[in-house]
Amino acid sequence: MTNEQLVMTLESHWHKIAALIMHKAGLSHVHITMEDLRAMDELAPNDMPAVVAHDRADGLHIRLMSLRQAEAYQILHEKGDLDGPREAQKV
Repeated sequence: MTNEQLVMTLESHWHKIAALIMHKAGLSHVHITMEDLRAMDELAPNDMPAVVAHDRADGLHIRLMSLRQAEAYQILHEKGDLDGPREAQKV
């Protein structure tokens, strides 16, 4: 799957992916508040949080990190230095 295909799939099926994550975490209900959104700032002080998705043979891998980390990870992957994500998306 190309980067563009992966992004399009994630954008059009985000609700299904969220439901799968909830199921995997044993949750049937999630209540998100403004405080939860503010807490995301702690993940990436002075930066934006990013969702990183990597389509692998064993399934879809999703990570949450700062946008700077995601961009650095992407560069290393493109150079072949590690098996990094295919696409980083701003949250």
